[in-house]
Amino acid sequence: MTFKEFGLAWRWDVDLYIELLAVAGGKERLAHYCRCVDPARLAQPDGMAFIARLHERKTLVFERRVEMGEVPARPGLSRLIGEGAARELAFTGRNFLADEGERLGLINRVFASHEALTATVRELAQSIAAKSPLATRCIKEVMNFSRDHSIADGLNFVATWNAAMLLSDDLSEPIAAQREKRAPRFAD
Repeated sequence: MTFKEFGLAWRWDVDLYIELLAVAGGKERLAHYCRCVDPARLAQPDGMAFIARLHERKTLVFERRVEMGEVPARPGLSRLIGEGAARELAFTGRNFLADEGERLGLINRVFASHEALTATVRELAQSIAAKSPLATRCIKEVMNFSRDHSIADGLNFVATWNAAMLLSDDLSEPIAAQREKRAPRFAD
């Protein structure tokens, strides 16, 4: 209903839902959905403001559904924050502030100001960008795979990626850079 109110087509299929569950956060998930079904809407100057309004409305609808005795779908929440907290939020439908979101593990950090947030994001981005792009991609793939598979399957997946890394210059570059007392230089 919320999507219809906002003029956004609602398309449901299992593959898209699984893809959406891999995207962290309500607003981020809504933005990803828009990129999949209506990329032109998100590309407009007010695209992210549109997502914020949609998220706010969707949250209110969720709370009302719980109050009316309906069962809103939240299958991925317990995987993120643990079963107890997920049940509490699902049963009550309540909103929570950023500090509780941080405590639950839904938010990495809470910042006192936009400037502090921006500075930290820049530092993190620079730190990640200085690393091997291939290794960063590998870590992301392994973490995403391991989240949904057994430990044994995860270890096999890591071994496959590690074998692939042996074929890359990204493995020898940090060693050469350390020996030459310089920052590593990775190919994009």
